[in-house]
Amino acid sequence: KENLDVATVYSGRITFQMLPINRMLHLFKPDQIESSPAKPGEQAREVRIFHSAALNAIAPFVYYVEYVLRTMKVYPKRIFYDVVLMDRSFIDLFASPNLNKRICTLLFHLMPQPKHILLTNDAKVIAQRRPEFMVQHIRQQLDAYDKLPYYMLRVKTNNYDAVLTVAKKVSELI
Repeated sequence: KENLDVATVYSGRITFQMLPINRMLHLFKPDQIESSPAKPGEQAREVRIFHSAALNAIAPFVYYVEYVLRTMKVYPKRIFYDVVLMDRSFIDLFASPNLNKRICTLLFHLMPQPKHILLTNDAKVIAQRRPEFMVQHIRQQLDAYDKLPYYMLRVKTNNYDAVLTVAKKVSELI
C-alpha cells in the first residue's frame, strides 16, 4: 500500500554465501548425527553434533566473519531500497547445539544490529509445515529463541494477521 521498494535477503546459517563452512565442517568427524526421515525424492535433514570444546569455541568466530561479510552485501541494498528484509541472521547461532553461547553473545553485540522480528509458532505446527525437521530440534530452537531479549516484535504465524502485524511495525520504523 505504501509504494515501498522492498528487497529480501536470506541470511541463515544453512546456506553460506561467502565462506565454505560446510566444506570445512566435513573435515571434522561429528560425535553424533541425528537425521529426520526423508520423503521420497528428498534428502534427509541432518544435524551434526560436535562435543569438541575447541571447535565449539572457534566456530562462532568463523560464523561471525561469514555474517559480517554478508552485511557488506546488505548495506548497498539499503541505499536502493526503502526496506531490506532479511530472513535469519547471526541470532540463529543461539539455536545451534554446537556453539559456545557466551562467545556468540559477545560477537552478537559486535555485529551491526538490525531490528529483529521473530515469527514463531508451536513446535507441532512448524513440524507439520517443515517435516524434514525433527520435533525435538524445533523445540530446542524455539527454547533458544525464547531466551533471547533481542526482538522488537514476536508474532505467532497462525493466520494472515501476522503479515499485517509485521507490515505495520516495519512501516512505523520508516
